[in-house]
Amino acid sequence: MLRQTALFALALAAPTIAQVTEGFENGWDQTAWPVYATDCNQGGKVTLDSSTAHTGKNSIRVDGAGGFCGHIFVGTTKIPSGDVYVRTYVKAAKALTDSHVTFITMPDSAQGTNKHLRIGGQSKILMYNRETDDATLPDLSPQGIATSKALPTNAWTCFEYHLGTDGSVATWLNNVTVPALTVGNGATNANAGQWTRSSVKPKITGAYFGWESYGGDTNTMWILVWQFLALSIAAGLRRDTLPIRYRLIPIGLAYDSHLANKRNQAHEHRATLAFTNVDDQTHAFAMSSVAASASAAPTAPIKAPPQAGILEGVNPVHFDKNHPIILFIVQAGIIIIFCRALNWPLSKIRQPRVISEIIGGIILGPSVMGRIPGFQTSIFPTESMTNLNLVANLGLTLFLFIIGLEVDLRFLLSNWRPALNVGLASMAIPFGLGCAIAVGLYNEFKDEPDTVQIDFAIFMLFIGVAMAITAFPVLCRILTELKLLMTPVGVIVLSAGVGNDVVGWILLALCVALVNAGSGLSALWVLLTCFGYMLFLVYAVRPAFVYILRRQRALQDGPSQGIISLTLLIALGSAFFTGIIGVHPIFGAFMAGLICPHEGGFAIKVAEKIEDLIGALFLPLYFTLSGLNTNIGLLDSGIVWAYVIGVCAVAFFSKFLSATLAARGSKMLWRECFAVGSLMSCKGLVELIVLNIGLNAKILSTRTFTIFVVMALVTTFASSPLTMYFYPPWYQKKVEAWRRGEIDWDTGKPLDGSEDGVDGVNYEKMAAEKIQRMTVYLRLDSMPNLLAFTSLFGGNADKPAAKTHPSKDISSTGKETGETSLVETAPSRPVEAYGLRLLNLTDRGSSVMQVSEIESYTAYDPVVNTFRTFGRLHNLAVSGEVLVVPESSFAETLATRASDSNFLVLPWSETGGMSEQAIIEDKGTKNKLAASGYNSFVHETLEQASIPVAVLINKNFGGSKNKEQKQRLKLTRTYSSVSLSSARDKAVTAPIADRSHHIFFPFFGGNDDKTALRLVLQLAENPQVTATVVYFDVPESIIGASASSPISSTVLGKDGEAVTTTTTTTSRDQDAAFFASLRASLPVDLANRVIFETVPSTAPVADAIARASIEVGQSPRNAGDLIVLGRNVARNSVLERENAVDEIRSSSSAAGTLGVLAEKVWEGKLGASVLVVKAGL
Repeated sequence: MLRQTALFALALAAPTIAQVTEGFENGWDQTAWPVYATDCNQGGKVTLDSSTAHTGKNSIRVDGAGGFCGHIFVGTTKIPSGDVYVRTYVKAAKALTDSHVTFITMPDSAQGTNKHLRIGGQSKILMYNRETDDATLPDLSPQGIATSKALPTNAWTCFEYHLGTDGSVATWLNNVTVPALTVGNGATNANAGQWTRSSVKPKITGAYFGWESYGGDTNTMWILVWQFLALSIAAGLRRDTLPIRYRLIPIGLAYDSHLANKRNQAHEHRATLAFTNVDDQTHAFAMSSVAASASAAPTAPIKAPPQAGILEGVNPVHFDKNHPIILFIVQAGIIIIFCRALNWPLSKIRQPRVISEIIGGIILGPSVMGRIPGFQTSIFPTESMTNLNLVANLGLTLFLFIIGLEVDLRFLLSNWRPALNVGLASMAIPFGLGCAIAVGLYNEFKDEPDTVQIDFAIFMLFIGVAMAITAFPVLCRILTELKLLMTPVGVIVLSAGVGNDVVGWILLALCVALVNAGSGLSALWVLLTCFGYMLFLVYAVRPAFVYILRRQRALQDGPSQGIISLTLLIALGSAFFTGIIGVHPIFGAFMAGLICPHEGGFAIKVAEKIEDLIGALFLPLYFTLSGLNTNIGLLDSGIVWAYVIGVCAVAFFSKFLSATLAARGSKMLWRECFAVGSLMSCKGLVELIVLNIGLNAKILSTRTFTIFVVMALVTTFASSPLTMYFYPPWYQKKVEAWRRGEIDWDTGKPLDGSEDGVDGVNYEKMAAEKIQRMTVYLRLDSMPNLLAFTSLFGGNADKPAAKTHPSKDISSTGKETGETSLVETAPSRPVEAYGLRLLNLTDRGSSVMQVSEIESYTAYDPVVNTFRTFGRLHNLAVSGEVLVVPESSFAETLATRASDSNFLVLPWSETGGMSEQAIIEDKGTKNKLAASGYNSFVHETLEQASIPVAVLINKNFGGSKNKEQKQRLKLTRTYSSVSLSSARDKAVTAPIADRSHHIFFPFFGGNDDKTALRLVLQLAENPQVTATVVYFDVPESIIGASASSPISSTVLGKDGEAVTTTTTTTSRDQDAAFFASLRASLPVDLANRVIFETVPSTAPVADAIARASIEVGQSPRNAGDLIVLGRNVARNSVLERENAVDEIRSSSSAAGTLGVLAEKVWEGKLGASVLVVKAGL
């Protein structure tokens, strides 16, 4: 190997050389060469290997695990100062991949405390990496990657490098220079832009060989000989007089062995060192040498880090472990913005948000954007992933606590039969088929490098759980958005989903316990401890917790900040305990959520306090990290794609078919069964949590993890579209009508034998009958005037006889007689009033909890109960319901639920928007019709409703005068609490002495006005109501030519046979005839309270407003007047004609919703509320 040798004596100005050499031939001195694993170590190990060597008998073997915490190194800190030359023999079991890894790391005091200069690989090539600014040598551009070299595998490789104190770097691989890894000393490197942007000169204080992976890669590497040479140049000797490169001959292992005995002496001695230059010619220098343990020369003081940030040129995305918050904010911002942007189009096709978060992570990860040079190392450097994982896992723990809060076991118990049938079948069959496909997965991928060797039984259990589990939170949201919650499909799926969720988590806890335990006996102890802890929570913690809640009135008044702190401490403490016994911390948090009481809506209120931060920040981080761990590029062979298709097919069809057949066994219709199967196949975010647990426990490799992520995406994505396909709204309506006995299933026609369509029958009923069943949209802000208006339909029963004590109210026959008058005066058939309150389903988890507890909401909601009580006291037959639906579906839900009634009352918002919160006077309350959001809702409801609708715009109806109340409550003295009290005592509102209402109705004709006229006459049956009905006869020159239509009449002929005659009249004539017929047929008891008039008009709107100003507001102390108007939107263009001189064209959106006439009347500020009526279809 040596071809030429020469000795040079350097007596003067000699450089100072220090050398460290170790070949491990005499074993491994772990004191001199300790194991180095900063921060954490999970899986990596270092051993002395006598089975693998280069030319000797030993080597050091490093088994590097995946992930940041899998790092492990062996090395020394006895590195003298000066230029550093290193030579070693390396053998790697696997080639470098696209992920960032390190196999040599060196503390560099020039960068700062605990900062390293690293040698490793990324994008399949060798590279240097500087920790402070994450710079790489070469640049990870296509050109830089092309100029570097890959590390050979399964062969010993001589790896050498030189780090100069002037910042120069040189590298050789098997005696060949690597240009991409060389910079300085006159070398030209066009791909060193990142490296040369900093003026930091390395000051190496140690060197370690081992493995550190930042993307999950694992590897096995061997080291044969370490040799370090540190050389300090004395004055008078120029650096360029030394050879460009030195390869150190192993002193002490060969050649001048007598010098080896002297090199460890503390004092100076003469030594002969052999080097080989570029020409492979060996030279020997006689120079002054010091021992390896000599102290380093003093270095220049380290400057304080820049404090002005970017103003001093600091890279804001550079990771600094002392100040990690900056990069974390960048990462979180990118993740949240990216996921929200993806969610917007996906939400249009009713996909849950978890889909966008997973896809966002895949795009940000190595599959897509990770292929952009420098993106991964700049935005998601490996060092920063520890902090990101910490925050994400904290969010996951709290999220599982919320899932525990969402699970209401009372719902499961109340629907246990369908839950048992569908839930058991939809878990058992997928679990069994999952175990079957686990055989192939285990045999094909068990030797993946980033997994641990586990028993097939554990792997089979995990795959079975992954196949069997159903995402309960996503399931609730899909049911609600599709408005299936109160259908048979929704009840069965929700019940089965609760049981499925609980059993799935228990099985997963079993699987994790078996993986983490060292033996079967340990696993048994873990499970018994976990079971005992569960009993402890149920029988010890929960009663004490409920006792505290009752003492603090948290169940009645809601949780205080102290109660929220206690609740979170229980959740985190429970997570801590399950974590230290070998079960994942999320199970402890889940159990803590299960024991929280649901009485008084406590669980919902707790979730409302913490869910926004978790859902908006923590969860996107967690599921995006799942995407970052997903590498679609690993699906790179036919067999892998075969397993992708197989896993997706087994996961979907096993769930779909088992749930479908189980539902059919419960005697559901086939379409309903298919909908149940589609919904139960949803995986969602729960599946992602399960898969991440498997990945972290090394049950799944990155490749198998990617396969199952694809499966979760496919099954979750398919749930909503398939459900809408199998169970569309028209089919739901048909099933409801059929089950009520209203239609024939085969023909869809009514069972009364009518040949007309359903709409035609409804129209005839509305024309001939009074309002018998109405639906009232209940809003908290509109309750006073809404109750006052609804009470008018109850009539006004005669005053009942005075009650006597039951013990004295006995007739001579011994029977009670005190209730006779009540029975006689009660109406024979009261009007049925159905109150419907709609709560907004947001993207919060507490909204989903409201969905699962909707029965309790309906029973205890104060608004609905107020409506029930008030209605019963005013001769109405009442019922009420609360529904939780998305705000965008309010109109459709209201129109659908009201289709069984023959009248819908819709109050206009008092707050100026959709919100029902307490009113604070602002522009929205002063100009109600300008509320665009509520206007859109009313417009959609009017368009979709098939029955007559009345929109009530309140102005002190019921006698409540808000402005007077505000003035009365104004405090004039604030000297003391007594003054405050006395001032408020004066704000007492006296009872309404005059409870009458006066109605003014301008009749113009058309179906809306005809329906409104019938309504006015029915309201006038209440003795407290008077009405003025004025028919404004507008000439045809203004309203245009009226449409003509035939009118058929049947009379008896001379021979007794029916003779039908048909005459053609205009709509104007029909309107006049309709008005006249009602006027002529007015009952006697209404004649004193209702007045009909006919007035010719050429300016209809102005005339109507002028007459209204005379009719209403004349009794300011009554219970409020009312102006009833037909909507007549079709006549807007007529009322806006230029030849109607009193009109000004309206551009308001309210005019398109309520009609121009309603808008003008309201703007006229008349002293009455306005009721706009639209006829049914």
